Amino acid sequence: MSGSGSGSVGSYYYSYSDGGVDDGVAGHGSYDDGSSHSASSSSVALEEPKLKYSRVGADLIRIVQKDAIVCLEAGPKFLAVGTSYGAVYLTDHLGNLIKEYHSHSMGVNAISIDGAGDYIGTCSDDGTAVVNSLFDEESYRYTFQRPMKAIALSPNFRDDKAFVVGGLDGVLVLRRKKKWSAFGKSKDTIIHQGDGAIYAISWRKSIIAWATPVGIKMYDRETEERITFIERPADAPRPDEFRCHLVWVNDATLLIGWANWVKVAVIRQSHVKYCEIIGSFRTDYFVGGIAPYKEAMLVVIAYTEEAAANESDSGEGATSSRRVVETVPRRPELRIISYENDPVSSDALETHGWQYTHCRNYSLAYLHDGVDEMLYVISPKDVVLAQPRGPDDHVHFLMEHSKFEEALAAAEATASQLQFYSVAQIGRTILDLLLERGEVRRAASMLPAILKDDRGAWREWILLFEAQGLLAELVEFVPTTAPQLEADLYDLIITHLLANDHAGLLTVVSKWPPSLYSMTSVILAVERAHASFAEDEDEGASPKVLMEVLAKLYTLSGQYDSAVQFCLDLNVGDVFQLIEEHKLFSAVLERIPQLVEADADKAVALLVKYKDEIPPDHVVSALRGPVLEESLLLYLHELMKKDPHIGSDYHEEQVVLYAKYKPELLLNFLRQSQYIPLERAFKVCKGSELHECMVFLLEKMGNTREALDLIIRKIGSVRKAVAFAQEQADEELWDDLISKSIEKSKVEPQFLGELLEHIGGHIKPAKLISRIPENLAIPRLRDRLVKIITDYNLQTSLRSGCARILRNDCVDLMERLVKNNRRGAHVAGAAECMTCRAMVNVSSRGARSTDDGVVVFFCGHVYHRACLAQSVVGGGGVAVCVVCRAQAASIKKCLLSSPCGKRYGLIKTRPGRPEPAEWTTAYESMAMAATTSLSMPHSSWPRRILK
Repeated sequence: MSGSGSGSVGSYYYSYSDGGVDDGVAGHGSYDDGSSHSASSSSVALEEPKLKYSRVGADLIRIVQKDAIVCLEAGPKFLAVGTSYGAVYLTDHLGNLIKEYHSHSMGVNAISIDGAGDYIGTCSDDGTAVVNSLFDEESYRYTFQRPMKAIALSPNFRDDKAFVVGGLDGVLVLRRKKKWSAFGKSKDTIIHQGDGAIYAISWRKSIIAWATPVGIKMYDRETEERITFIERPADAPRPDEFRCHLVWVNDATLLIGWANWVKVAVIRQSHVKYCEIIGSFRTDYFVGGIAPYKEAMLVVIAYTEEAAANESDSGEGATSSRRVVETVPRRPELRIISYENDPVSSDALETHGWQYTHCRNYSLAYLHDGVDEMLYVISPKDVVLAQPRGPDDHVHFLMEHSKFEEALAAAEATASQLQFYSVAQIGRTILDLLLERGEVRRAASMLPAILKDDRGAWREWILLFEAQGLLAELVEFVPTTAPQLEADLYDLIITHLLANDHAGLLTVVSKWPPSLYSMTSVILAVERAHASFAEDEDEGASPKVLMEVLAKLYTLSGQYDSAVQFCLDLNVGDVFQLIEEHKLFSAVLERIPQLVEADADKAVALLVKYKDEIPPDHVVSALRGPVLEESLLLYLHELMKKDPHIGSDYHEEQVVLYAKYKPELLLNFLRQSQYIPLERAFKVCKGSELHECMVFLLEKMGNTREALDLIIRKIGSVRKAVAFAQEQADEELWDDLISKSIEKSKVEPQFLGELLEHIGGHIKPAKLISRIPENLAIPRLRDRLVKIITDYNLQTSLRSGCARILRNDCVDLMERLVKNNRRGAHVAGAAECMTCRAMVNVSSRGARSTDDGVVVFFCGHVYHRACLAQSVVGGGGVAVCVVCRAQAASIKKCLLSSPCGKRYGLIKTRPGRPEPAEWTTAYESMAMAATTSLSMPHSSWPRRILK
């Protein structure tokens, strides 16, 4: 906030000292005592005030030096000031004197200005009421018998020459001139009388409001009727101790402030006009003035007092003293509140003579010229102008409290509304202040917002930062596009960073487009700097960052091979990202070991991802050897996950590597790979004592007995032994399990006991129990015998139940099959015999077939009986569909000759054993199912076989 005491209201300036706000008029915030309150306290910095303050000076200062202000009215063209000596002064809004009237012999009690601002009416304790024209010598003087306390001119005084006046006689008189001349007569109308003195009058449009000791009344001049009566609270202070303030917000809303109560009245109209109170509250202060403020808010002068203790002796030599307690005023506060008395802001005012000023000597004049709101705080020796803060004030406040970023943003947002500042001026001031304070980085960060695309300004500030040795702080904020600066500025920055900040140089070459600076010159300069660092061993300087800079520059200049070699040799930079971004696979082929040594995980991921560009054979050859064997395993492992067939040539070698480095992963690998030589893999596992892997390989080689023996002897797990025997479905293997368990129980008695717990559901208990030696001690034998018998009975019961369900299902399905087979088969009107390929004619419904001796299978194939008989003789005497039988035989042959036979369980015999006869039927069933599922040309199997 800023102001002037020499007639200039609202002058603005840059000032960031800790003192002086608006000539010392206002101190922000409420306070509890009469001590001085600095406007620059911490509370100011936390919250921006709502109003700005300045004293009205100029000639008004001279007036208050010799007289005291009693009342003031603000008009659109001037201020009318009434004094205690009866003078009326007209000044402009800055306090410069325009005209003065000496119309009264005693103090002026009230002033009223008409709606056009052409006439001014005043009244005084000398019983006179005077109306003066501002633009000519026209003047009217009226004398009453009692002191006049209030006057109000008609808003349309130029035409109707009417005004209302009232005083201690308690009569409210409406006076109009019948003929406005020096010799004309006036017409008086008594609007009200009998309630005591008239303390205040306010006239808006046709509504006249006035205050009496009993309350506020309103009169409508159009209807010549009284509208309402607003009663004073019964416990209110005496009406003559405090001034009543009546202020119109608009043509319908009246603000009332009197002593310690406030009301907001609204004139409404239905068929008649009536008044509604929309706001009413008591205050903990006395109202020294009231005025509207923005939407649904009001401003009041809050007057408060505090106790002051004065001690005086009752006499000389007295042994006791008595204390006289008085109250003294506090500084007045200008408070913004809502119609519900919710506080918005509060400012304590430093008016001249506030220590001696009572509440009745304050008043508040309000003026709204359509653009600005102006509030005049009037006291006997001072007039303070309060105005809502504008964009300039907001920017100034932010600048004053070092909120420079916010100040700049606010200035840019309201640039067209600024009157005293410019965005450029604010920006320059901010930068100067920050550099002066040593906040270099903050200043640098604000340069883009301040300078924008002004290339000349950028050059100026870059050179300024460089001259002060601060260029490193600016680098991050130098623009590379919009605007793009001259190349010499970028070269200047890079040269500075090369000499002073290698980390900053790396950031620059990583972010800046290479077209901004001379790439060749920069590379040569960095190479020279790197060479000098490498030679300066005594200094212990590390050229690592410069190495990264060189690698980046080589990449940007397209020297990819050099960049890759540089990164790998010095182990700097993200070489993997470089290779992948630029597809530098040819550069990788000869540097695979270096790549793996730099980062094995990233290297393997890269080699596997680009296996087509970097052949696995080449990678395996490069990684073979004791140093990189573990990385080779990692590569082969990831390659297997990517595609199990690509690295099949190395699966045997992979077994050795797993056994050496990752034995826990070997079993899963053995299960997944189809390319492992079983015998060699077994030797590797045996050498490493990987028993579970040995069991798997023995099973795969068909040596189930040896595998079972290994489980019992080495692994020692009954659960695994039982599970293994169950998987094989071999009765002889169960016998081996029992025999070997009994033999092991001679050393470990608990082994046979565990077998009793787990085998009950798989074999008959008697088979195991009968073979237990008589003198063999088995822990908890009784409980385990009970368990094995219980488990066996449970399995028997389950199987019996399943068998019953299966038989019932078979009967139901057989009945459904028989029912379906008894139905006739639909044949088209003309069909072809599948043997002789001759047409078979079938007559229409209800007629006999024209071709006697026709056989139709449920697969849809049709034969002549004679043709089918020939096929039956050749097929063993059973009438079957020749086409479908041939397809089944073909599928059977295909299944037996492919690895799928094992998967479907068609080949389960041990070497040397004959194939069971029932398996032939299984083959045919499988062929029949496969024929249907594979959707071959003739996909039906005969549902009925004719014999």
